[in-house]
Amino acid sequence: MATAVVEFTHPMSAEQLIAFNRRHILRGGPDVSYIYSPPSLYDDSDPSPPRNAVVWNRNMIEENTWEEFTYEHETEPGTALREFRNWVGLLNEGDDLSEFGLDYQWLALAAEEGAVYGLVMDRWKLADLRALLPDEDVKTIRLADVTFDLDLG
Repeated sequence: MATAVVEFTHPMSAEQLIAFNRRHILRGGPDVSYIYSPPSLYDDSDPSPPRNAVVWNRNMIEENTWEEFTYEHETEPGTALREFRNWVGLLNEGDDLSEFGLDYQWLALAAEEGAVYGLVMDRWKLADLRALLPDEDVKTIRLADVTFDLDLG
């Protein structure tokens, strides 16, 4: 099983990502998070601190961790975007998000744009990740972690 970052060749709308999911029979859920904004490039000559990527999964909301909710699998990108926008709408311009390497404007822009730059896929089979490589919408797949099931019995 692997954790990987799948980077797209171009940002995708929720509709494009739904088509991508259907093409590859991907089921969105707790093991798939959406990258709504890539991290800013680090430049040590720039006095502004670098910003982290904006990554979202519906189980990141505290309310969703306490109650039962269902993922809509293939169409999950649309629901995830709606809930991400709702969450950003709860924030105020004065909220200090610097501890997370984020700021309100960065989040608000990502929510407004609604484009998905990539996916963070957790607990995926290497063969399933490899099947994404030939797709023209996939730029890179970077493995972040790999575990092996050594139970041979």
